[in-house]
Amino acid sequence: MVRTLLLVDDEENILSSLSRVLSNDGYKILTASSARVALELLKENDVGVILSDQCMPGMTGVEFMSIAKELYPDPVRIMLSGYADIKAVTEAINQGSIYKFLIKPCDNENFRNNIRDAFEQFELKRENERLTKELVLTNKQLDEALIKANETTRAKSEFLANMSHELRTPMNGVLGMTELLLETTLSPEQLEYIEAVRTSGNLLLGNINDILDFSKAEAGKLVLEETEFNLRRVIDEVAELLAIQAHNKGIELVSLIERNVPENICGDPTRLRQILTNLISNAIKFTSQGEVAINVNSVEEVNDSVLLRFEVRDTGIGVSEDERGKIFDSFSQANGSTTRVYGGTGLGLAICQQLVTTMGGDIGVESTEGIGSTFWFTVRIKTITDSETRMLDTESRNYRVLIVDDNETARTALRQYLDSWGVSVGIARDGSEALERLKMASKSNQPYKIALIDMILPDMDGLELAREIMIDQGVSPIQAVLMIPFGQRGSRDDAEAAGVTTYLTKPLRQSNLYDCIVKLQGKEKAGELIEGNSFSQQEVKSLFSGRVLVVEDNIVNQKVAHGILKNLGAEVDIASTGREALDILSDEYYDVVFMDVQMPELDGFETTRIIREREAEKDDLRGNNKNSHRIKVVAMTANAMQGDREKCLAAGMDDYISKPVSKNGFTEILNRFIKEKIHGGNK
Repeated sequence: MVRTLLLVDDEENILSSLSRVLSNDGYKILTASSARVALELLKENDVGVILSDQCMPGMTGVEFMSIAKELYPDPVRIMLSGYADIKAVTEAINQGSIYKFLIKPCDNENFRNNIRDAFEQFELKRENERLTKELVLTNKQLDEALIKANETTRAKSEFLANMSHELRTPMNGVLGMTELLLETTLSPEQLEYIEAVRTSGNLLLGNINDILDFSKAEAGKLVLEETEFNLRRVIDEVAELLAIQAHNKGIELVSLIERNVPENICGDPTRLRQILTNLISNAIKFTSQGEVAINVNSVEEVNDSVLLRFEVRDTGIGVSEDERGKIFDSFSQANGSTTRVYGGTGLGLAICQQLVTTMGGDIGVESTEGIGSTFWFTVRIKTITDSETRMLDTESRNYRVLIVDDNETARTALRQYLDSWGVSVGIARDGSEALERLKMASKSNQPYKIALIDMILPDMDGLELAREIMIDQGVSPIQAVLMIPFGQRGSRDDAEAAGVTTYLTKPLRQSNLYDCIVKLQGKEKAGELIEGNSFSQQEVKSLFSGRVLVVEDNIVNQKVAHGILKNLGAEVDIASTGREALDILSDEYYDVVFMDVQMPELDGFETTRIIREREAEKDDLRGNNKNSHRIKVVAMTANAMQGDREKCLAAGMDDYISKPVSKNGFTEILNRFIKEKIHGGNK
């Protein structure tokens, strides 16, 4: 960068002298014999420093510097003059017209240093201006980028909401009609086809949910709720949901919650259920034989929070060391062939990682290729006061219980439950060992009162063992409890003939085992079968006697909702638009209104708002308490986005059901809002 210096003096010899002093300092030197000439040079050149005499004809140095300051503020201005001009120069310095004042005559070295200092000030000022301009430009670009990012996020949110609606709406028709069809009389071949349709539809819905959840996380829309829930119940529900899938592959599915884990906690049960479902489903998918075990342990307890470690262990194909680093990446599985063999979007683990991170925890995997894997994650969750631990009475604790199961993890879980209640426990790994232990116990006059028998044993099935126990004279009378895979239906006649007292479904719920032992206290006679719905018998069908209005613009979804609700016993009417619903409600009363959210002309939110306004007006006219005639309005939407439930409740709705709708979903709502009637009496 060239440093340009402007010297201004009306005496030619002084200009020459100053130029000689500065000639070796590398400056580009401009000279002017008057202020007028100097102003012209400033107009044409990028001057860094101005050195001007004070006493000049036509315009003094102070006057010139003042004009230069206004027209060309960047150059550093130095005044060179004699003692007589100090007063005028001082005034100019105070006004900011002059940076520095040098008195004639001036030492050459001091003079050169002052000029050098002036250029450094000029360059520093220029650099500061440049950086300021860059900062302003950067801030402007950041503001524009932020606006664009917000617009992109909003567009993503709108896209997700629309995609959720557009994908779930037809899925509601497919799965809903399939559910209705399964309740009709079908041939075995037709039943097989329809079950295949339902399975495929549920798989497709799972993929849709994965993609939508991943997109929500990418858009920053994953928000956790905080509510009280029972941890054991959540894990039991997930295990039961996937139990049939495990049983169909011949895999044992077991859950074990350690004693130090609190049952009642505060957090997001939906997201926790989603993480567990993904991990357990993956474990079952990649395991062809053996077991999938769920373990929950308390790692650390601080004040009112606890750090829980969840583990899902399988005996599947395992993950190589090279592949472990990428399995939590989006759209990724261990290798390309895995995707082709096992299917899936490759988003499940990525979603789990995002959810666990949002919950303030860690997630990882330990694995040996060909032996199996353990996927684990930790979350810190608030604890709430637990209810008192249930204990068996003295009579029940005196019962000796024999566990007959060839799976070590299942035996460990059962033993832990029974030990915690003070029950004396024996173990047998197969039918032959069980018979031997029962005979020995009877001979020593310490007979077992209950035998928990797994249906699937290596040497005989559970019914065969129960039959052997019943006819063996060396075994004292015992109550046989058959443990059968969840969803499997056995023959009631065969169970009675084998002397089975009752049954439990696997994966075993601790609460069910407790209730079973309590019920068996008064039953000493084997062979009298306690009622159970996993043995083939006529299904009891519940009926709801209330009136229901379905407000839905999609014809297929109208038929789905109408068919399911009608089968549940409700009297159902349909409105295709919000306006039609308002017209019907002005003349008719309904116990529950299922309101679609996205409808043309008048959406569900606006329709509900008008319903609430009408109710308030009626209450005011009649002098009734507020909400005395409030109709229960339940949102029925395919959006399934975070915050949708809150938005529906804020709009005046009473609850929320997500599409695809199901019989269970409608039943839960009707149970809450309508008095349920069951064949044989009221409930």
